[in-house]
Amino acid sequence: GPYDKSWPGVAIAAELSRTSAAPVIDLGVASDFDVEFRFNNTFNRADVVRDLALDWMTSEQAVHAVVGCMYSDMSDTMARIGSIFEVPQISWFSGSTRLTEHFAYSYFMRTIAPMAGLDSN
Repeated sequence: GPYDKSWPGVAIAAELSRTSAAPVIDLGVASDFDVEFRFNNTFNRADVVRDLALDWMTSEQAVHAVVGCMYSDMSDTMARIGSIFEVPQISWFSGSTRLTEHFAYSYFMRTIAPMAGLDSN
């Protein structure tokens, strides 16, 4: 198909809840790696993000990267823990200028520019 060259041999799994079996989409090409996606709703609560980040980054099957969080306050928590465990994070909407501090957020990236005057969310 048209995506065979863009995604050669990537097996994609989606973990929709912590208890469900992860469905696998196989593109039919041999590969040396698999990609697993884990989805969780943190309910915009820093304590939930903290617990989730620690679980994701210290478990037997630790994550290699995090996409999200949407809000700056949640990204702050995830990024600080990610920096400790050297796990990169990319957010698509966290605009707080405090996230530009490289020492505290050395593994944090975002797809939008920081928004002056935005301290949270």
